Amino acid sequence: MLLGASGRAYIAFCAEREREAVPRRLREHDAPGNAYAHDPGWLRRLLATTRSRGYSVRAPEYDFDGRNSIAVPIRLHGEVLGSINVTWRKRVMSAQEVAWCHLDALRAAVHRIEERASAAVPQRHGPGGDET
Repeated sequence: MLLGASGRAYIAFCAEREREAVPRRLREHDAPGNAYAHDPGWLRRLLATTRSRGYSVRAPEYDFDGRNSIAVPIRLHGEVLGSINVTWRKRVMSAQEVAWCHLDALRAAVHRIEERASAAVPQRHGPGGDET
């Protein structure tokens, strides 16, 4: 969740209540990358960097296959449904080069998915008309 581009996109752009719950759940399991859930400063920097960039990048230390990834969240009514990513061989291009070449197309794909999801799932409202 904290090392892969898709998980990073998810946690950086999800609702605050979920962004607080995810690290709590990760701290309960001794899986690779979960150690970062114990470092609030590291997590704040990751989230701030990802949000300011508008997309996430796979952690450099998450190199088990010679690939890298960038990801953009798919959002609907203020919630992250998931993310979409592009993965490539690191020796071919840097993350910045892939973002420069393909981020607009990735964002356009996300926009189309969000539009279709929005048409299929109307916005929910709680009692009194407030969004839930």
